[in-house]
Amino acid sequence: MVAKEAHTPGPWAVFPYYYERGDGEEHRLIGLGQFDTIADVRMGSDDVPGDLEANACLIAAAPELLEALEGLLPDFTGGLDPTEPECVVKARAAIAKARGEA
Repeated sequence: MVAKEAHTPGPWAVFPYYYERGDGEEHRLIGLGQFDTIADVRMGSDDVPGDLEANACLIAAAPELLEALEGLLPDFTGGLDPTEPECVVKARAAIAKARGEA
């Protein structure tokens, strides 16, 4: 059984945002809508072009990734082999991290 979500349910989306101060600072807002923001990702001075969009898209996909991982995990556990494959160990760790349990 999957635990109750403690995060804002998805789907989340990425919205471009530019400050209007004239400094051209570029951001991507992640949320349910442009005015319902969950995260604000901005371009850092050390970031490679494309990192901003890639990071924002990865964050926006988090609810679906967590749901998919939780759905797949039962298919890879409970077999006759008492040792868990490395992918199952990593999946459990990622789920715990997403839930704030790691």
